[in-house]
Amino acid sequence: MGVMVQCPICRVKQSVNNKRCKCGEDLVKAKRSKRVKYWIYYRIPGSRRLHNQIVGDDLQDAKDAFAKRMVQKREHKFFDMLPKANLTFAELFKWYFELPAVKALGMFEVSKIHAAHFLKKFGDLKANALKSSQLTDYQTELTAAGLSASYVDQILGTAKAMMNKAFRDFKVSGDALRPFKLLQRTLKRGSNAREVALTFEQYTAIMANLPRHLAPIFATGYWTGMRLGEILGLTWDRIDLRAEVIHLLPRDTKDREPRRIPILEPLLEIIKAIPRKLHEPRVFLFAGKPLRDIRDGLRRACKDAGVPYGRRTAGGFVFHDLRHTFVTNMRRAGVHDTVIMQITGHADLAMFRRYNLVDDQDAKRAAKKLTDYLTP
Repeated sequence: MGVMVQCPICRVKQSVNNKRCKCGEDLVKAKRSKRVKYWIYYRIPGSRRLHNQIVGDDLQDAKDAFAKRMVQKREHKFFDMLPKANLTFAELFKWYFELPAVKALGMFEVSKIHAAHFLKKFGDLKANALKSSQLTDYQTELTAAGLSASYVDQILGTAKAMMNKAFRDFKVSGDALRPFKLLQRTLKRGSNAREVALTFEQYTAIMANLPRHLAPIFATGYWTGMRLGEILGLTWDRIDLRAEVIHLLPRDTKDREPRRIPILEPLLEIIKAIPRKLHEPRVFLFAGKPLRDIRDGLRRACKDAGVPYGRRTAGGFVFHDLRHTFVTNMRRAGVHDTVIMQITGHADLAMFRRYNLVDDQDAKRAAKKLTDYLTP
């Protein structure tokens, strides 16, 4: 450990006391003419790896840099000793989205949208410089801009997932991760319970007004109850048309659990009609590229179909309500709760019940069943 000098000819790093390199270069003259580079080497406690860092062409600067690392070591500021500890959020997200495991996630494209929101605010900021108050203020700022509480949590949740990964890979310190750990969710548990389920007539009307590339996505949501991220990330290898089943792997789902989803006949014909691109595995494309957002097209279709749209509209529909619709329709068709939960991926019965809507017609049918039972 310590300071070493790099030969400008053969680039071998060696003791600063060497006057001549093995390649024959006169290191004394090279140092005077500032043609050499100085490096520092150090170890971090608990790690076998020997870290190195280039400093420049000045020996005193190199000695000062090495002394600083030793002070950080004595003060147990181990993460500050890492050469990559001062990465910006833009640099961290670039690294994060290039990871094969992240690219394989079903929510990959949606996560990139969330990251774009976050980077508009903090892209140039070093991750270790972020304060908890800044993150809380940003949370308030997004809400004031009209974004729903759940969407605000999704944006910050994506940033938190990236930071957790960066922390495990020794790219950020615990101090950088702490603001994300301390941040409270915008959406309180259960406060986003919705009571919107499309009728079949509304579904048909919206389908008739959707652009050609969005209709199959909407139909998939209606007939399977899949989440939008799962649908947009769907690839052809997950679809078995012979068995009429969609196989989702753990990395494709929000809860990291595999699912088998039956393809009902109305949806089967729609999927069969989707053209396949030779070198693109994604099912749903627009202009040959994977779709990232469908809200504008869905908003216009709902308006043309006479269906209220948006969370801030009374009785307004949003895409996620197709999940409510699917669960409710399955229950009304007589499918057992455990079967529905297996298809939709609901592990929590309380959460499942939030998706299972009961309206006046259900109550009337139940009352009629009781009347028929009690009436001789």
